Amino acid sequence: MFWGHYSSCRIYAFTSININGSEVTKATLYNLAYLKRLDIRVGDFVGVTNSNNMIPHIMDIYYKKRSTESVPFDMQQSLKNQNIWEPFEVNGVVQRKAVSLQDILIKQLIHYSKILRIGGLSFVLIKQLVEKKSCHRYC
Repeated sequence: MFWGHYSSCRIYAFTSININGSEVTKATLYNLAYLKRLDIRVGDFVGVTNSNNMIPHIMDIYYKKRSTESVPFDMQQSLKNQNIWEPFEVNGVVQRKAVSLQDILIKQLIHYSKILRIGGLSFVLIKQLVEKKSCHRYC
């Protein structure tokens, strides 16, 4: 399980499988409550289906196949351990800078406000909410 590059979501990557003629290697995990309820961990064997005939969805975890050395996934620690970089350009040269957890939260909130079609929740308002610590996490 890892944080999706250039996105604001968790990604669970697995060995390539074929579902309805499509090669699938990743599933997006948007709902942290669902993720915790499943107790999905790195190295788990999972059952995957297509949600709405399109989106890979983890529907089952095969707990009996889980390693005895497996540990619960810690999202906050995972984010701190990963180098999350964002490209930017200076004088025509593309460089990369580290993205703060605050920047990630802003991107997540923008993403979810678009998905949920929340009118009036602009980038400026989201940024103010995060900077003033009125919103410190999205889940």
